[in-house]
Amino acid sequence: MDDDTMQKEWEKFAKTISGTINRSKESYANADNKYKITTKKNEIELIWGNRPQKGRGPYVLLETIIRYQINMSGTTTLSVSPNDFLTKLLTLFKKNKRKTGVSELDDSYIFISNNDTVVFEITEIFKDFQKNNRYKNFSIETEIITKIPTLTIYIPEVITTEATLNYYYNFGLRITKIISADI
Repeated sequence: MDDDTMQKEWEKFAKTISGTINRSKESYANADNKYKITTKKNEIELIWGNRPQKGRGPYVLLETIIRYQINMSGTTTLSVSPNDFLTKLLTLFKKNKRKTGVSELDDSYIFISNNDTVVFEITEIFKDFQKNNRYKNFSIETEIITKIPTLTIYIPEVITTEATLNYYYNFGLRITKIISADI
């Protein structure tokens, strides 16, 4: 899919969520193209490179980052990552690992949260997500960026179609509602 075709799909999606669009093309100093869709409380960044970045070797950057502003007390944390060797190694000594009670989900994802209720409530969302997810290497985290609590979904590929972008955007909105309700 070429840049123009992708951008047409993203523009259709931006219209459906009443988002504003900001683009930046690659330059000598920055090897990446960025396409940002912003709503009142959410932001989607689609980043793709046409040439490798300096110092990265022959790798071209491709990623989708979806950020949601959430209303929470600041005490609830959530992190979801694929259950692979590297993630297991990095989370070996982490506290607050949670199990969902659904073996398919527990075998596929590592849930880390200081709140059992949040993990229990997102279990149904992840059952549906498990069936439709194409991007196995992704992460979901709550974090505080400039004193604003956010939920960030990171996918190390560029989502190129309106339907797929809509699916992941709505998936994140469902999780955001659960976390925001758990104040």
